[in-house]
Amino acid sequence: MDRPEISVIVPVYNTETYLSQCISSIISQSFSDFELLLVDDGSTDGSMKICERYAVSDTRIRIARKANGGPGAARNHGLSISKGKWIAFIDSDDFVKEDYLADLYECTADGSDLAISYPEVHTGTEVLFSTGYKTYCVSDDSGFNRLFVDNDISRHGNPWGKLYKADIIRSCHIRFDEQIRWGEDVIFLFDYLLNCNRIHVLGKANYCYRNLVVGSLTKRVNPVESELKGYYEFCHSANRLVQAKRLSGKAVDAGIGRTKAGFIWRILNSLYHSDMSRQERIETMESLDMSVITYSGDRSGRAMLLKLLLKHRMFLIYDIVRIARRKTANI
Repeated sequence: MDRPEISVIVPVYNTETYLSQCISSIISQSFSDFELLLVDDGSTDGSMKICERYAVSDTRIRIARKANGGPGAARNHGLSISKGKWIAFIDSDDFVKEDYLADLYECTADGSDLAISYPEVHTGTEVLFSTGYKTYCVSDDSGFNRLFVDNDISRHGNPWGKLYKADIIRSCHIRFDEQIRWGEDVIFLFDYLLNCNRIHVLGKANYCYRNLVVGSLTKRVNPVESELKGYYEFCHSANRLVQAKRLSGKAVDAGIGRTKAGFIWRILNSLYHSDMSRQERIETMESLDMSVITYSGDRSGRAMLLKLLLKHRMFLIYDIVRIARRKTANI
């Protein structure tokens, strides 16, 4: 095909257990004018054999191989070789319902630059819950605030569940930052939102997200430098979006604040898995916006105490408490 309507990009890394279901769900779509880019991110299991088996029987499938660099790098590689007018990302351990692409594509008929749907969350054997939202549109004229008021777009920064206009991604040079190992997806989304004039939100949940915790990226401790870069890049993207789209109100503050707090907690966790000195840790904490720390959801007594110390910038006491707990845990 010269230029398909949609390029579906799937980063693949050691997901042989779930990969067949993922690929089968894509090639069985009711919407057929797409290419499927399976980007191997250095898999060491049988994932590539599965990809090759499907590619033999479906000419819409292309396989690309690269050294391991993380899902962001794999998605970037997919973007660099994609031919479609629209871009969809699907994770290789997830799957989609039959009308997933058709429903998203239909949302673009009104001139929208982005179509968004929300996930049905699976535990692997059953549906945990299915998010339900109204179908609606927002634009520069009608206000982007609704994205935060109705369903808090910052909670759904994942690249999947969306249909992006390829020309916007290319002309605005929007990419996943490969030096950031957590949160690069919400930064990508905010950078894309900055360049949208109209967005269509679909109430149906056709993306089936598999809620896996084993080896989760959200639990991994990354280097302090990577976590700090993610935090500052997100703050920059969020500030630009707020100003450009004239965002305001408690829902916007809370949505962005929760995400910023998530970055801060990851920075704090990485600080106490590093060999930095107390002075270096405190100097790092002093550079962060602790006014948002109360937006984080943990309400345990210990968490509330730590948040209180951080909110009031009592970093020396916070550091003493964290070090004491770490020493106790190692006894």
